[in-house]
Amino acid sequence: MTPVPDQPIGFDREVDCNLLEGPFVQLAQNGDITQFQFAVTDCAGSPELIWNGAFNGAYSEGWTVIPTSSWFFEASLGRVSHTPGTILGAVTQDLLISDGVLFSLTVTINQTVGTCGVWVGSGLGTQMVGFDGLVSGTYTYWIVADGQEFVRFSASGASDASFGNISVQAYNTAFETEVVDSSGAVVATDIPYNVFNGFVTFSLDWESYELKEDCYTIRVYSPCDCSQNGILPLDLYTGSFGSASYEFGMGQGVGMWASVGSSMSVYNGNITYSGVSVPNTNNATLATRLLCVGTEYTITYTVSFLTNAQVRIQMGSTSGTWRTANGTYTETLTPTVSGTLSFQAQSVGVAGGLAVSDVSIEAVTKTISHTSQPIRYMAECCKTKLITICNDSNAFGWGFVGTGFAPSVRIPASMNRSSYAGERNSYIDSNGRAMTYYGTSRKVSDLRFGAPDFIHDFTRLGVIADHLLIDGVEYFSQSDEYPSMSHDEVIDMAAVTWPVSVKVENTRNRRLDDTARGCGASGLELQATKLPNGNVLTGGTRPFPDLSTSDEGQVITVDG
Repeated sequence: MTPVPDQPIGFDREVDCNLLEGPFVQLAQNGDITQFQFAVTDCAGSPELIWNGAFNGAYSEGWTVIPTSSWFFEASLGRVSHTPGTILGAVTQDLLISDGVLFSLTVTINQTVGTCGVWVGSGLGTQMVGFDGLVSGTYTYWIVADGQEFVRFSASGASDASFGNISVQAYNTAFETEVVDSSGAVVATDIPYNVFNGFVTFSLDWESYELKEDCYTIRVYSPCDCSQNGILPLDLYTGSFGSASYEFGMGQGVGMWASVGSSMSVYNGNITYSGVSVPNTNNATLATRLLCVGTEYTITYTVSFLTNAQVRIQMGSTSGTWRTANGTYTETLTPTVSGTLSFQAQSVGVAGGLAVSDVSIEAVTKTISHTSQPIRYMAECCKTKLITICNDSNAFGWGFVGTGFAPSVRIPASMNRSSYAGERNSYIDSNGRAMTYYGTSRKVSDLRFGAPDFIHDFTRLGVIADHLLIDGVEYFSQSDEYPSMSHDEVIDMAAVTWPVSVKVENTRNRRLDDTARGCGASGLELQATKLPNGNVLTGGTRPFPDLSTSDEGQVITVDG
């Protein structure tokens, strides 16, 4: 996981030792919800869950192609293409991903005629997207597994669609967070978050934690660091064969398990050992070196169906205890050399067998992945403004669509100085009377504050963002560029005066005719316009009702 750029909560910020760090501190008060966001990334070395996504080597290996006569392979371009004018068809590959696991599907699609689609699921599947006519690009779809058993790419009879560079990656989303006070004590854990389209968005509601007034920092623990919050393939299903079960038989080792002995299998939530001789020692070994030397781990697993066999855990050169009976076991081990995790089983006396399931691993002492800037929390802050920025589409390296992300920062600021922008169109009639026939006026307030550069990195985006809010009211930047910054020579601060106006203000005047209807000085009525025959035209505002004549036929009244 990687912090998105320019968000107001600064993580892991390097401090310039040539500048003083004061006097700025971010603020929060009751009612504030502090949000921060990370881009979801796969843990380093996570194997690919699609086999032969570039259609190399044996071309169709790993794929079910129906009908074969409608498709041809272009290994040099890493793709499979449909022949236009043949019958409709599809290429399909099974997926092995446990329910609840986040995964991404990436594919490059090119088509000039016909229709094509991308499908995932079970049974007939669910169409993720369909294209009619011209399409060219690389597309990524984020999915939380829920019964997905395959990925399929379809093309109509007329289509010349090609699909290439297909990839499926699974992601560990066991994120952990802490709120730490100025003494270093953990006062809150597990800040609520949601994961959508490759972004994880955390939302800290200060009031809900009932914290005392103090300075707090936020710690984030990535599940990828030293596999401290578990390892996905230990569900013994996700990627257990690199998606295609035939791979195991061929010994390809493309899945998340690099090697599995001939008497062992990893599938459907179990490691199964069936010995054929004594000791017939076999290992099921994870594909990548996910564990850190010197990190202490707690491993829990269940042994069942054990007959004339034994099993133990190995972490590099560190081995656990041989288990010779059914049961659930917990061990604490510390790798001493670089390596990965494996289960070793063997027969005892005569050929035996066993199964291992319900495996979990967690670091005893976890590594802090990211630490925020301090945030000063008070029940109510004085003379501050809450500045919020959000967008109608993903932008700035942030995920907005579907994430609820609306980052904000509370800082000491003022808006006490105003000016008024406007325009006026006027004329002077033949009697020498000046009139305004159209005019607008808009109040412009100066938002004044000082802050370090990393805060300005955030606030500057308010000039171009779709929505800029100040204390919950939407504003608009009157300047096309972020205002010039006045830097302090010693302190890491810069001040700005930023002209902003309320997003919607419709203060205007539009004159409809020359008739004077209103009041004059001291509340006196202005002279009404005399009609040529001496009758008086009076009335209110437009739109006017139909003209009506009194019984005497002398006075025509126009009344709004």
